Amino acid sequence: MATLDSDIQYRYQDWYLPAAQMSGVFSDTGHGLTQGTVAPFGAAGTTTGSLTGMQLAIAGQFLRHTMPVPGRWQLDKAIHLYLYWTSGSATVGDSITWKVLYNAFAEGAVTVRGATALDTAPAAVNPTATAWQVQRTGVGTINANSLAHGGLINFDFELDALTGITEDIVLVGAEFWYLPRLTGSLGTPVAPY
Repeated sequence: MATLDSDIQYRYQDWYLPAAQMSGVFSDTGHGLTQGTVAPFGAAGTTTGSLTGMQLAIAGQFLRHTMPVPGRWQLDKAIHLYLYWTSGSATVGDSITWKVLYNAFAEGAVTVRGATALDTAPAAVNPTATAWQVQRTGVGTINANSLAHGGLINFDFELDALTGITEDIVLVGAEFWYLPRLTGSLGTPVAPY
């Protein structure tokens, strides 16, 4: 008898995507997309000299990543994600709200702005009392059966709202947590996508 993914109790696996390796840099101006308005951010703004990411300056700016829907993700299970970020703010009363939108589409289709919000959005986060500490948002979730293999997906990581903060804000990366897809259904090989 064949062993299927549903017969195995897997642990969630993680995949980290640095902001500097995301495929597209865009800003939503309210009239479409403008490329190149989100700036790479290096060591100049930090005291440690070891930080890299993408700087977002105002609410509404976002960083896009386009990729194939990973064949290793079990899509009948939830996909979870966290954003890693930092800021020049040392005021714990400031707050930042991140929004993640996504858009699944077929190969050959015209890509559009992410339109689907996560089923569970990360809550607003506050800087620590020390500037430039890398922090992680709360969990965001894409519910089971929301995506399909064989297509592409845009993720838009957006700086949604700011309260009090005027210092630089840097998206460092995104971390995805998923259950692995390792086997096919009985008698059916797993497709290569």
